Amino acid sequence: PEHTISSVAAIPQIRMTRRIDGAYTQNDDKCHFEYADSVGLFSDWRKPGPVYELPFSALYGKRISNLITAGRCISVTEAMWDITRVIPVCAVS
Repeated sequence: PEHTISSVAAIPQIRMTRRIDGAYTQNDDKCHFEYADSVGLFSDWRKPGPVYELPFSALYGKRISNLITAGRCISVTEAMWDITRVIPVCAVS
């Protein structure tokens, strides 16, 4: 059969965005780990059980002063980004 484009998205659907190189980089192996500078808790939305704390040091950069990030831009590993990219975690940050 012949295929044609019926519509095009008005906004590009980009899944992976830029992340800051933070003072601390959050990793998915730090489940149930406590941070002195924690700003909140979040869980892995894909499976029940794992709970993570979000350290404040993952919200600001190593080399950039006067900049705090939130949402998808926080300092996390690629594996952790899939957990932190959702709206509830963005609200925590």
